[in-house]
Amino acid sequence: EKRGERGDSNARAGGSGPGGGKRTRENKEEKRRSGHERVVRNVARDRADAIINTGKVLREEPSVTPSLIGTDDEVAPLVDWRRVVLGIEGPPLALVLTSGRSLDLDHPFFRSPSPAIVFTGHDAASDMMPAALERSIEVVSHSAPSVTAAVAFLQKETGSNTVAIEAGPATSLQLYRPSLVVDELLLSEFLGPDLPRSVQGAPFLEPADIEVAFPFRSEPYVV
Repeated sequence: EKRGERGDSNARAGGSGPGGGKRTRENKEEKRRSGHERVVRNVARDRADAIINTGKVLREEPSVTPSLIGTDDEVAPLVDWRRVVLGIEGPPLALVLTSGRSLDLDHPFFRSPSPAIVFTGHDAASDMMPAALERSIEVVSHSAPSVTAAVAFLQKETGSNTVAIEAGPATSLQLYRPSLVVDELLLSEFLGPDLPRSVQGAPFLEPADIEVAFPFRSEPYVV
């Protein structure tokens, strides 16, 4: 099956904060995500040639990996679908966008089956190169590392047509402003009156901005 030339997707979870604006939902551990949120994330990962995360997320989530979430029995159909329907053998590339500050190269993210890439600035790349090579982690040095630069690198240098972006809100908003970079937003939304303050993250796009950016959407379902 021929795959599209571009297919960048951004997976987000969130709800309404004070004043009705959309806010992301903080969740420091993948194992604490809801079942439906895990489905959204697994769908994005299963279709991806590459996954982007950030050093900040790795610092805040000590167990996060780029692998499918669930037991072997739960993820086996997704692995088969990726191989048989999409024609993709093996796991996606896993890129970490980082300033290099306090990046733990022994984090579980780098020990998954996915080939790992660190995308960072020149000075940080030089500092971490010896330790990264010992761990078979590729380090890419860039003059102005950003999420848009990371997407461009993956598409041009690795042939990754479909890139799943799992970065936090501060990084992800660069994908929407000033111009739209992503093709698809996978959004799981809390429909209660307000997100509890204890799990409120940074502000995200307003509903009107989402409508303009993504006029075509699948039918939502409520659980």
